[in-house]
Order: sequence, then C-alpha cells, then structure tokens
Amino acid sequence: MSLVTQMRCFKAVCETGGFKAASRLLSINQSTVSRHIANLEQHLQVTLVYRSTHLMTPTSEGENYLQYCD
Repeated sequence: MSLVTQMRCFKAVCETGGFKAASRLLSINQSTVSRHIANLEQHLQVTLVYRSTHLMTPTSEGENYLQYCD
C-alpha cells in the first residue's frame, strides 16, 4: 500500500466524517479505508482519528498531519 493512498484515505475520512462516506467518495471498500488508516497510524506511530460509532474526528496530531495530505 502506498503512503499516498493512505494519505488520501485519511483526508477523505476527515472531510466526510466517517469510513463509510469516505469509501463511497473514493469508490473503495469500507474495510480497505479502515485498513489504510490503521496502517498509516502504525507507520506514523500516532492515533490520527477518534473513532466512535457515529463519527470519526481527527485528533490534534491528525489535524496537524492533515495539512500534509493536500
């Protein structure tokens, strides 16, 4: 998986507020989006998003990293 793809997924999750909406935006499977975000977090060794049952929001580290995803 490329870092660029993982960054696109992270940006889409932040813009849409969730994995399901991001998967529709990117036309990929929701589990793939989740896997990309998990791999990116593991690569960076930080938590990028707060996960709840209804909404995903970026952590402070995630907000900072989002600037690099444009």
